Amino acid sequence: MRIILRVLAIMGAYLVASLVASVVMVMIWVRPDVSDFLGTNPHRGAIWGLFLFIAVIVAVLTVLPALLVIIYAERVGHRSLLFYCLACGGTALILGGAVARGVLTDWATITLGGLAAGLVYWALAGRKAGSARRRRAARAWQRR
Repeated sequence: MRIILRVLAIMGAYLVASLVASVVMVMIWVRPDVSDFLGTNPHRGAIWGLFLFIAVIVAVLTVLPALLVIIYAERVGHRSLLFYCLACGGTALILGGAVARGVLTDWATITLGGLAAGLVYWALAGRKAGSARRRRAARAWQRR
């Protein structure tokens, strides 16, 4: 049961991290229009739609590298904030290079979104990486 809850926590944290990455990127890309996106801005609906659209793109493009990093971190038990920020930021830097096509500000924006996603993922799920495996091993040791 704990493993199922852990997998659900990982999936939820991944989706929230993708949403945070998209919010960071969209807030930087459309910064003049975002200053009033909660108020009377006529483009408010389009900006919220852009948040969700970019979140879906981020989640789809990064699912395989994220899965590899998550499996490795859960297996080894990495709980470091630096590990998750570097993994997400590095993935964003590599994939952002394919998307940005040499525009340095777009690379920086995508990488910043990846760093924010790494921070959020660590806060929601990465701090407890490998915890389900350790509890199972501790119970097996107590039975002996």
